[in-house]
Amino acid sequence: MLRVSSLGKTYPGGREVLRDIDFTLGAHETIAVVGPSGCGKSTPLYMLC
Repeated sequence: MLRVSSLGKTYPGGREVLRDIDFTLGAHETIAVVGPSGCGKSTPLYMLC
């Protein structure tokens, strides 16, 4: 299981790109992160790695 609570990201200079992201991924569950190119899909994934 993976539980994420209050995930946030602010780049140098004060640009906030993520705020208060919460989710729980249970055993044998799958989620998808979808959106257009450049919208920030990879940012939270890199943070979780």
